[in-house]
Amino acid sequence: LRAPHFDAEIVLWTLRHCGVLKLNREELVELSRWLGTAATGEVMFAGLLREFGIGRGVLTAGENGAWIFEEGTLTHQPAFPVTVVVDSVGAGVGEVVLVATGSSARLTNATKDRPVDAVVMAIVDTMEVNGETIFRK
Repeated sequence: LRAPHFDAEIVLWTLRHCGVLKLNREELVELSRWLGTAATGEVMFAGLLREFGIGRGVLTAGENGAWIFEEGTLTHQPAFPVTVVVDSVGAGVGEVVLVATGSSARLTNATKDRPVDAVVMAIVDTMEVNGETIFRK
């Protein structure tokens, strides 16, 4: 939800037609307002997905990690602290990327023998789960 590129009508239509939903907490607050509810937490997010028949979703919570909804189950994924990240592929803002952390992050030509915690090593074009495409760039 990035103003001015949306309105309630477009977003609600999209919710009725999507299979995967990713929101952050601020976007969930806005969506809750449109739906006439004061609830904004992860339980409301799971209810929203069920109500619209959306099978998979992620509610990001910044330094508090993310809530992942899949196959009717809501689970919490804690955030992990990252201090130094090197982008070795030139990913842009909003790209879905593959990240290597720990000692693996220091195995690329750009990061060898350097004090890095993580490296962006690929831009994701397509994601597939159990033969179903769940993301396409």
